[in-house]
Amino acid sequence: MVNQEEREAQLPRELVDALESIADGLVKTMGSNWEIAVHDFGLLPSSIVAIAGDLTGRTKGGPMTAFGFRLLAGDTSSDVLNYSSTTRDGRKLKSSTIFIRDTNGTAIGCMCINMDVTEFDIARRAIDRLCNVENGGCPNETFARDVPEALGDYLRLALERADVSTHLMTREQKLSVVAHLDYLGVFRIRGAVDCVAKALLVSKYTVYNYIEEVRAGSGKYAF
Repeated sequence: MVNQEEREAQLPRELVDALESIADGLVKTMGSNWEIAVHDFGLLPSSIVAIAGDLTGRTKGGPMTAFGFRLLAGDTSSDVLNYSSTTRDGRKLKSSTIFIRDTNGTAIGCMCINMDVTEFDIARRAIDRLCNVENGGCPNETFARDVPEALGDYLRLALERADVSTHLMTREQKLSVVAHLDYLGVFRIRGAVDCVAKALLVSKYTVYNYIEEVRAGSGKYAF
């Protein structure tokens, strides 16, 4: 195997210095869960010429990963972005490999960006557990801001339970809607009778009659 000293660097020194400065600045800005390494393919296998951060314990002169070698052995025409990887101690990383090319388009190096997402993954799973609900077939609850809005919610739910267009409702179905609303105490709200009458396409006097009939029915109408 050719030693690193016997290989010729392909990345210009000024480019390495610039990339190293960018890497240092990004890691200092983004925090300790980031690592950015610059590889010079002319110095393989000890290809790291600049590195910022300490997720993997590597330093300058460190090696290319096995994944990087597979990329070099195959088609390096496209960058590989946003893939998952894992450190030796089991931390989960989010990674990207961006190739550096010469004027002929040949890949002569790459910048590898790693972000430790272990804590975020733990937090995500905790949030998923916290936010998980079991509806049990019940409708989603809504929170009215005032009484008229609450009345609209009650009426909407009662009509949804009927599961038929108001124009097609039978008298018995309308009575069932009124029974449901009466059970909820809707008719204690000022103006409720007028709202229900408009929704059921009947007069308010008809609604009053429905209320009397429902209350006299002793639970005859299911809801």
